[in-house]
Amino acid sequence: RQVLTMMGDLLFATGRFADATSHYERALQQGVKPELQVKLGNALLKAGNLKEAGEIFEAVVKGQSFYAADAYLGLGDVHRAEGLTEKARSDYKEGFKRSQYRTELREQLGERILELDPEDIDTRFDLAKTYQRARDYDKAIAHYRELLKRQPDSYDAYQGLAECYVAKEDYESAKGAYKRMVELTEEAGRKALLYRKVLEAEEKLVGEGNKLGEDGLEALLELAKLYLAQGKKDEAKSQLERLGEENPDWRSDEVAALWAELESLQTPESEVEAPPQPEGP
Repeated sequence: RQVLTMMGDLLFATGRFADATSHYERALQQGVKPELQVKLGNALLKAGNLKEAGEIFEAVVKGQSFYAADAYLGLGDVHRAEGLTEKARSDYKEGFKRSQYRTELREQLGERILELDPEDIDTRFDLAKTYQRARDYDKAIAHYRELLKRQPDSYDAYQGLAECYVAKEDYESAKGAYKRMVELTEEAGRKALLYRKVLEAEEKLVGEGNKLGEDGLEALLELAKLYLAQGKKDEAKSQLERLGEENPDWRSDEVAALWAELESLQTPESEVEAPPQPEGP
């Protein structure tokens, strides 16, 4: 069986699909294996025998084996070749659902789905994540961008973009994605995290020992404001001190006002002069 299967694979790879079909059928005579059935179905499909290919793929699907997702891909291709677009899309979707831990197959299924339905936001996001996990960052970025054309305010898509850009060491683009994420959230803790990400990206861009640019200074200022609002005096002080070191003239009035606010928070209550009490009659 193994020799017949290997010969079938070689014939399939060289485009001799009818001969590959014959070898796979002979191998299957020695015992049914879902993996081999899928190979046979694909050979039949390539040879133009759509009805027989569909029957083979259906048998694998009904068997609920590990190769069911492969069979759904083949079945979708059969239905697509027959012009049954909606059936094909349904097959691809079912296969996509079953292919969570099979990266290459999942990518094939996801691309097929989006060819038929470019507006399928959920599949596009899942496919982008699949490419990202596989470190195929360019394809992940392409799908995140397509998603943002359809959902311009998708925080999750910008997060995926930022992570891919960092992985590619494209810190300028990562910084832009983080800045957009800041605009899309109201939660203070999340904003602080994102400003720290902006700051990290800026530090990578300017290089160790060099002065921060406008975005880095802005991040320090906004972090100081957030920390003050949260009562985190030491963290706020640290940001303001660094601002002074980086560029003492940058938005000096605004920075001075934050220093004054910080000092008022640090003044012990006992040292604050009590307002005069009205005299009695």
